[in-house]
Amino acid sequence: MNDVKTWADIDASPLLQLPPEERERLKETKDERFRTFWADCFTAALKPGEKGEKLNGDDFCEAFVKAFVQWEPKPGQTFSMYLRTAVRHAKAHDQQQEEMAVTGFGRETNRKIKKALEYMEKNGITESMLCRDPEKEQVIADIVGVGVKTLREALRSKQSVLSLDDTGGEDSALGDRVVSQEKSVEEKVEQSSEMLAWLHRGIGLMNLQQKEKYGKTSGPLWSSVLMGFLRNNDALDPAEDAPARLANCDDLRPLEQDNCLWDILLLHRYVEFTVQPPYAPKALECAAVHALLEPGRNPAQDKTVAEFLGVSKAAVSQRRKTWQQKLMQMQAEQEEV
Repeated sequence: MNDVKTWADIDASPLLQLPPEERERLKETKDERFRTFWADCFTAALKPGEKGEKLNGDDFCEAFVKAFVQWEPKPGQTFSMYLRTAVRHAKAHDQQQEEMAVTGFGRETNRKIKKALEYMEKNGITESMLCRDPEKEQVIADIVGVGVKTLREALRSKQSVLSLDDTGGEDSALGDRVVSQEKSVEEKVEQSSEMLAWLHRGIGLMNLQQKEKYGKTSGPLWSSVLMGFLRNNDALDPAEDAPARLANCDDLRPLEQDNCLWDILLLHRYVEFTVQPPYAPKALECAAVHALLEPGRNPAQDKTVAEFLGVSKAAVSQRRKTWQQKLMQMQAEQEEV
């Protein structure tokens, strides 16, 4: 592949000589030069030899967008050096968030809790048994080396704890079974207005900064779910299915009216990426009934989210699994309040 760019080629790109505000404009308008440069950098980063580290598409995408806009030439520093440092920082931040934001415990404690869960599974011990038997609870806490209070709190966050060290091997079996006992987010949205009401309440409690952050991290996944809901997964032609789709719009109207929908749960950019314009004046109806921008680009599918984010389908699938587990945890916490 002679057309594959090396890091030296990338560092020599004329785009890097443009002022940051011009590069920002290229990014915002999705200029072909920006997309090509992104692809060149991603291909270069996939090459073996980067200290043996596996590239995370999400981390790379986030780091690249920031680096492309913010980088300015400095003595002794190339863009490739700046970008790779940004990717490492994104990866480290991601890992820290993964370990601590959901459960409040560090990685070592999480591993101990996983060991406790495996012991309970092997010996047929349930959480309700522990609640009725403080002595047994103390025994299990002592076996794995944590306090009883820590064990209790961790069991309430069981799904999140199980997901932290999931490598796709044997350790993931118990976690998969726990998740399988719950309906998927897609099923809950399709079958019940309760999920939408809970979501409305939760987003409504966020301040502007929290909404923006949530839209950035979870918006692409929610966009695919809500577009699938609005369009009934594109099982029928839009004209034939229009009445049902317009009824689905009504279900999301309260979220829209309270500024809890657009660019938080449903990204304008995702709508523009998947359905034909125009997108106004009634944005929900446009998202629901307009024809697809490309016939094979179904908004509800992971492969479409992957294409939108510029990552692999496997990365989206894993991200969705973690996202669903966090949603379950958030919902459980709200119900306890």
